Amino acid sequence: MELQANPSDQAFHFFGGNGSPLHMAVGNGFPPQVYEAMLAPFFSSCQVFSALPRALWSPAPRPATAPDWQTMADDLRAGLHRLGHQQVIGVGHSMGGVTTMLAAADEPGLFRGIAMLDPVMLPPFVLWMIRLLRPFGVSMVPLSKKARNRRRLFDSVEEAFDYWREKRAFRDWSDDVLRQYAEGLLVDDPFSQGVQLAWEPEWEAHYYDSIATHLWRTLRKLPKDLPVLLVRGGTSDTLFPSAVKKIQRTLPKVKVVELPGVGHLFPQAAPQRTAEVLQAWMNEHGWIS
Repeated sequence: MELQANPSDQAFHFFGGNGSPLHMAVGNGFPPQVYEAMLAPFFSSCQVFSALPRALWSPAPRPATAPDWQTMADDLRAGLHRLGHQQVIGVGHSMGGVTTMLAAADEPGLFRGIAMLDPVMLPPFVLWMIRLLRPFGVSMVPLSKKARNRRRLFDSVEEAFDYWREKRAFRDWSDDVLRQYAEGLLVDDPFSQGVQLAWEPEWEAHYYDSIATHLWRTLRKLPKDLPVLLVRGGTSDTLFPSAVKKIQRTLPKVKVVELPGVGHLFPQAAPQRTAEVLQAWMNEHGWIS
């Protein structure tokens, strides 16, 4: 029997600010704090918050309670209702970009517009293969195995910072952003004097293995008058140019911006440039001044 998570356990992170509600949907394995540098310019005109995925609820349920990304989209809608928000500016990175789109397609009245930052919009053939092999427990996502093998314990936040500072994935992050990542991702380990990952590797792997395979069909459900911003990292290995063109064919009014010289993690590598793109889009629609 499928275990069900208790909606009352849903967690939120409130960045602060006043004005229009702006929701930040995080990427897989990323704490909301790592987006603060990108979101800080909006604190004067928006109340900025994140309805967190189940991996960061307290206490976190087991991954079996989240069959796929549609569940995450449903949780997002439930969280917005719990907070009494409508006409939300929905911003999502990577996995969060897709779940924001899924939520908006199911209940467009919740959103004023959505911004997808390098969403995981994989080619239809790849999604078909994932859907075909998933019942047999076969993963087509190499990052799933890598996630399960992640180091989860450190002596301190400082040790974790130094460990990640040497990793290639974070080489173009500033020290400030990497420190926000370390401080946001780590919690005290109850069995030692050290710290552990708040986002458990099993959850990270689960999200990779449960990628939404119906996303292209759902994309067509978005209202034609819903403002949509699509931002791609110029060297992204996740959102390919062919996917951008397919999104443009499906949503002719989508605004597309490409940030040259940065990859999939551009909200962390280039937070100011990303914020400027978001600001220009919001100003264009008169949502902020």
